[in-house]
Amino acid sequence: MLEKFVENEYMAMHYMDNILFGTCKVKKIDLQIASDIVSLRLANFGDVDYPTMWDFCAVTELTKDARDFFAVQESSRRFRAVAVLTDSQVGNIIFNFYMHFSAPKVPTRLFKNKNEALNWLQGFL
Repeated sequence: MLEKFVENEYMAMHYMDNILFGTCKVKKIDLQIASDIVSLRLANFGDVDYPTMWDFCAVTELTKDARDFFAVQESSRRFRAVAVLTDSQVGNIIFNFYMHFSAPKVPTRLFKNKNEALNWLQGFL
């Protein structure tokens, strides 16, 4: 797949060097927003498998329904691995809830440093 950029009001996504990068633009992700994000991703990047880096630095709330939705197989379809970036204690708490209670189906890790996240994702190319 060639380099590509798409966005909606909730997320900007950029595919480059065989990695999908996403930057969340909202503070709260509920089930409808989670569904819209997954739909945008699959409609535009659903034809190949890829490691993914999500920048969730802006996110301060992720509802239980959204956490559960992100963890199901259909929502994680095409992911080889997911690196989540956050720069706040709130982000750490949200991610830890997600990992503990929603059990994602693909390798998923939290990072505060983009370069460390990229290094980890290299193992999934």
